[in-house]
Amino acid sequence: MKKYIAHTFILLFPLLLNLKCNISTELKFYAKAEKGILDLRTWNTKKIQTVNLDGEWLFNPEFQDYKSTINNPSIIKVPSTWNNHNHYGKVQSGEGIGTYVLKVLLPKDSKNLIF
Repeated sequence: MKKYIAHTFILLFPLLLNLKCNISTELKFYAKAEKGILDLRTWNTKKIQTVNLDGEWLFNPEFQDYKSTINNPSIIKVPSTWNNHNHYGKVQSGEGIGTYVLKVLLPKDSKNLIF
């Protein structure tokens, strides 16, 4: 009987260990970008280390210098492609260049963030 229990444990231990390793204990901060702004001011940077950048970003189907204001942006969902995206009546083919812009509002204690 002891031998049977030992063999069962040896067979089940790797399975149990694998299940434990696959369970994520990381806390998540849920915020969605809306109209090109992601508000993270209530994000606790000490407890939650990562944030998704999903949502509505500003988009311009041409190159835009990051230092300048984006000209005539439209809203595009991220993650997605710009294939068939309607930018003020002009449907995008998915070829070429484009500029995505997201303004991120950070909490006051966010000194040590890396982007």
